[in-house]
Amino acid sequence: MKELLMRTKIGSLLITAVLLLAILAGPPPPTAVAFSYSESVSGDLPSVLPTASVFPLNIGANTISGTFSIGRTSPSDFDSFAFSLPVGSQLDSVSFAFATRLEGTIITEADTVFLLCPSNDFCANNTGLLEFVNVNLLDPSPVAAFDSTLPLDTGTFGIPHNELHSNGSFNSFLVNYTWTFNVRPTSAVPEPGTLALLGLGLIGLAGYGRTKFFKR
Repeated sequence: MKELLMRTKIGSLLITAVLLLAILAGPPPPTAVAFSYSESVSGDLPSVLPTASVFPLNIGANTISGTFSIGRTSPSDFDSFAFSLPVGSQLDSVSFAFATRLEGTIITEADTVFLLCPSNDFCANNTGLLEFVNVNLLDPSPVAAFDSTLPLDTGTFGIPHNELHSNGSFNSFLVNYTWTFNVRPTSAVPEPGTLALLGLGLIGLAGYGRTKFFKR
């Protein structure tokens, strides 16, 4: 009878240990695939920022790529979009990579401006403007963007394409670009070493209970 009680007690302690470890470990990290969008596959991004252009970002490196241009013989092509961050995530860094193709014999300036807004709108009259980035499209690529505002937590944010400039004998250029948004989970998960030590401690507690039982 004493042996049965001992086994029951040890079994209960071990079950409790397993349950505590499972609770402390928390839910598994998000497994959604990082978002990727390409204008060449899914169509041209709009010059303005409609609600329909909200891209859902996931954990990992999300990318949005396309082409914009400026020229005398055709309207300038602006690309604006918005993105959303899921609950339990944080946007840590944003980079803008580009390759500029000049279409004039002498171009001395080619740059563009993007805004960062707290929702999928225009930041009309700079209302609610979080930050802006002015990219010299003749400089090396990529460039970091919106560093002063990052990190960003859960929510929806807009990136209106605000301005395009060029100077030269023929003011025309085309830019192939890729935005990269690096998102990480914010829920803290205990380190494996911490969980292992806790497990050993609980198992040791079970052994102590067994020793104490035998001394009775």
